[in-house]
Order: sequence, then C-alpha cells, then structure tokens
Amino acid sequence: MSTTITTTNKRRLSGKYALITGGSTGIGLATAKQFAEEGARVAVTGMDFERLAAAVRELPSNALALRADARSATDIATMFSEIQQHFGKLDIHMLCTRITC
Repeated sequence: MSTTITTTNKRRLSGKYALITGGSTGIGLATAKQFAEEGARVAVTGMDFERLAAAVRELPSNALALRADARSATDIATMFSEIQQHFGKLDIHMLCTRITC
C-alpha cells in the first residue's frame, strides 16, 4: 500500500520536534526524511559516526545527528540533554533502534 502526501498534510508536522533513535539507516532514516518533509525538525541517533554523517547529508540542514548507544544510560541522558539544548522540547519520539544483548 502506497501513501501519497497531499498538500493538506504535507506540513502537518510543522513546528514539531522529532527524535528518531536508530535514524541513521533503514526505516529510521526513511522516517526522519518523511517527518522532515512534513515540516518537523528532526534529530536522529545511531552508533556509527560514518552512517550518521551520511544520514545528515540526506536530511535538511537543521537536522541534528547524535551518536548514542541505546544500551547506555549515560548516552541516553546526554542525548536528551542535547535535544533539550537544541530543540527546547520534544513532540515525537520514534524508536527504530535494534538492540542486541
């Protein structure tokens, strides 16, 4: 099933701030692109610097990329501190992180 974005909903996320954990590749990156296209300011996380750098090149210039390991309480705290500093708030948090233990 394909979804077509109409003019009506193209900016439905305008003024919203979204965090996509695991957003440097795959479904997470596709989601970040879609949210940005719909007007959200997005932040993506990942563990690999090269993948994060590549993701940022595919996102709007105001996107934020954060290196964070979802298994690390310290990384999570730092991530939310950075989000607070750059965005001031968070409206959407989508989890696309693959955690292997």
